[in-house]
Amino acid sequence: MDWGDVATWVTGCLTAMALLFAGLQLREVQRQRDRVRQVDVDGVAVTWDATPVFHPDAGPDDDSDATWRIAVHNPGDLPIRDVVVKLDFPCDAQVAHSSGQAAPTAGGLELDTPTVEGRGQRVWTRTVRVRFADREQLRMTTATVTFVDVQNQMRTNHWGRGARPAAASSD
Repeated sequence: MDWGDVATWVTGCLTAMALLFAGLQLREVQRQRDRVRQVDVDGVAVTWDATPVFHPDAGPDDDSDATWRIAVHNPGDLPIRDVVVKLDFPCDAQVAHSSGQAAPTAGGLELDTPTVEGRGQRVWTRTVRVRFADREQLRMTTATVTFVDVQNQMRTNHWGRGARPAAASSD
């Protein structure tokens, strides 16, 4: 029985080690790609800011209007679809229309868009009316963004003071 020479054994061992190393590297690349994909999904964010309309003679029972700029941001390279943004106000609020009429929000404001492209955003502008005395409570507004990713999975992320922690952000 011929077991070969030393050179054949060394070459065989080196080849096996190279294949093992290549397999480990491929597995690490796949793990890193999965981490990036998860960060992209977890990073879909809602931001908002309000520009108040000041009325110097407003009393605590008078209404106060603010122009809200609400945006959903997709930090990933791939698009998301069926995007729904829900802002939850901690006090009674109304959405004021250009006609001057206001409609109650039942505690929140819901906005939607069919898609947000990769590395893109969708912006809405709304006028929100609250009692002047309640305007400071708006700092505790929270938001959720629900969307479907390219793997056809529905996700929900929570944002704002008092929102659920990031670990509970994906459904």
